[in-house]
Amino acid sequence: SEALEKLALEIATIEEFLPKQLDESELERLFDSLKEEQPGTGMGDAMKALRDRYPGAFDGKTASAVAKRVFG
Repeated sequence: SEALEKLALEIATIEEFLPKQLDESELERLFDSLKEEQPGTGMGDAMKALRDRYPGAFDGKTASAVAKRVFG
């Protein structure tokens, strides 16, 4: 319908201005890199570093799940 097409266009326009979202493999690579750079870093510190470096560029649930995998 016309309303759905208009909504899709609005969403596409808004997404252009949002930061690119990191996917699961990119998050894992970032966490692995952080773990190598700063041995002994815990999951909480890793999540804080991610928020500081990449604000709004990731899904919190996904990042948390990846961090649990990497930092155990």
